[in-house]
Amino acid sequence: MIEVKRSVAEALHFLQEMLEGEGLTDVRLEEVELSDDGSLWHITLSFLRRPPQSDLVSALGLPQREYKMITMSSDTGEMRSMKITAPA
Repeated sequence: MIEVKRSVAEALHFLQEMLEGEGLTDVRLEEVELSDDGSLWHITLSFLRRPPQSDLVSALGLPQREYKMITMSSDTGEMRSMKITAPA
């Protein structure tokens, strides 16, 4: 089984690779959970990203915090999904 620290590091790398060039800042680990059967890590990360120029909030220059849940195999480290999620 892949240890939790390694799974988080790989999830961070995956997020940065998938959203490369989108100006992510202040990336944070929010939650880590092992599935009940122990086969998957569910890792929630958040980050700030500037809104599109057409967005009213962008006129104020306020970045928005976004949340992504990354699911990966706890045995192989294979990424299974990256989904939009909301804070609890």
